[in-house]
Amino acid sequence: MDTSTRTRGITATLIPDHALRTAIGAHLGLDADKIQPEQTWLIDRGEGDGPRYAITGTEGVGHAPTDADPFEVCTVYLDGFYRVPVAALVAAADGGETWDLADVVRSFGARLEGNFRSLHRWALRQP
Repeated sequence: MDTSTRTRGITATLIPDHALRTAIGAHLGLDADKIQPEQTWLIDRGEGDGPRYAITGTEGVGHAPTDADPFEVCTVYLDGFYRVPVAALVAAADGGETWDLADVVRSFGARLEGNFRSLHRWALRQP
């Protein structure tokens, strides 16, 4: 499938790798140089019902915890995750490059298209 056929208009901010590793390291007491997070984007759907923020990788699996719960940032090998507070990732995303969600999620088959549609609906607060 081609990403040009997807509905556009949802902004996702790429969290710069160095900022992401620094945020994870500071929260977990780990050496930032040894942290290997997956490329991660932050989605801010603004104030309203439910969680304001979600993160996603190129698979389009969104994680939208409440403000009291941490985000789970996957490792580059998708074999584990780092638990980081919402505020730390929002701060790390500040100044990051913006993308359209349609271009973030890889396009290869029904599973990825389903992930994209689900996350796109979440961002629009649609059922």
